[in-house]
Amino acid sequence: DLEIYHDGSHNRIAGATGDLNISNTGAQSDDIQITAADDVILNVQGSENAVKCIGNGQVELYYDNVKKFETTSSGATVSGSLTSSHVNINLHHGLYFLSSAGYSPRINNDDGSTGQQMQFFTNNGLRFVLQNDGHLRPGSNNSFDLGTSSYRWRNVYTNDLNLSNEGSS
Repeated sequence: DLEIYHDGSHNRIAGATGDLNISNTGAQSDDIQITAADDVILNVQGSENAVKCIGNGQVELYYDNVKKFETTSSGATVSGSLTSSHVNINLHHGLYFLSSAGYSPRINNDDGSTGQQMQFFTNNGLRFVLQNDGHLRPGSNNSFDLGTSSYRWRNVYTNDLNLSNEGSS
């Protein structure tokens, strides 16, 4: 029913019936450690990948033998969608949306001087800023429109409306 085997090159512990449980639950018990000189790989249902811990490299998580999560030298990569009921993101420099052409849209949470404002970029250009006092302003003066000739805002609700065509004809 239980086999411990060594052939001079490989070692194996195999259970022929039921589950194989490794536990350390006694009153004086501590951790269970698995140590390898290279990789640690967990397979399910025979040879289907579940977890790979690559020596001096990444950790990979699989769903139905398809890699879904991988740590990298600069962070982590998720393949597929990421679903959560609530997400807290602690940003040190910004939130980047990667496109095939490189970093395109991004949101910075600070400009380095005024603190805690959000800057919105596309094509590496600052488009608008949500300031730390709650005001929304364009990224530069007299450069951007709100709406287009085809796509207009339906209603604008305001207490006071200041308009200026100064410098325009």
